[in-house]
Amino acid sequence: LPLPPPPPRLPPNAAPPPPPAALACEELEQLLAVLNGLIYTEQHAASAVLSACGLAWLVEVLRPHRALPAELHVLAVHALLNLTCSRDKLLQEEARALGLVALLAKTLVRLSGEEVSLGQLDDTAAEGEAAAACYFLLLNLLLNNAAAAADLVKCDDADAVLSLLTGHCTPPPDATEELALAYAPARQPAAECFLQLCNQPTTQAALLARDAAATLRALAQSSLPTLIAQKALSLLSDPRIGGFAHLAFM
Repeated sequence: LPLPPPPPRLPPNAAPPPPPAALACEELEQLLAVLNGLIYTEQHAASAVLSACGLAWLVEVLRPHRALPAELHVLAVHALLNLTCSRDKLLQEEARALGLVALLAKTLVRLSGEEVSLGQLDDTAAEGEAAAACYFLLLNLLLNNAAAAADLVKCDDADAVLSLLTGHCTPPPDATEELALAYAPARQPAAECFLQLCNQPTTQAALLARDAAATLRALAQSSLPTLIAQKALSLLSDPRIGGFAHLAFM
């Protein structure tokens, strides 16, 4: 058999080609960006993606054993967000069966954790925008779905993600300018997720055990849209929650 041709010689001082894994990630990044654009702009594209098991494919990007870069997680979250914006019950259940709620909790914790450097997501503002996308996606899965809400408070990362959620709702008053910048994009979607969880019988107790009443009081007095303040006040009028609120501010 003839010998294979020798590899091409690189010119002097030329950079070596990227390793296969890096090249594959780059190609996947381009694919996800194009796919997200199509889903966002073309309704029939979203239907075609769902018909081709696209939901399962996108969820795979978030699985920890894939060990993919943070940028790919963010792109997958955006695509999933646009794919689930109908908040269709059957789509919610398919997402639950794939374990998306727990995976999204893990992704939120990872994207907001120390192991993701600012260099991976460009800057602190990008980190906040990534968290906001996760909360908007979470809201698509939780809306009027008590089972999905229960999945969140029972998952392995429940303590970390609920702590993160509360922090995004009510950033500390002594937060640095950089931290405030990171919190800003995520604050409203985090508040909407928090209110949804407080309103679900399956998750209300778990939220109250984490001082939800104090967070609701802060939301009622915040500069967020009026509807959020009204929902917080309405929940505080519930005797089960209002009693905790009274104790929290005695």
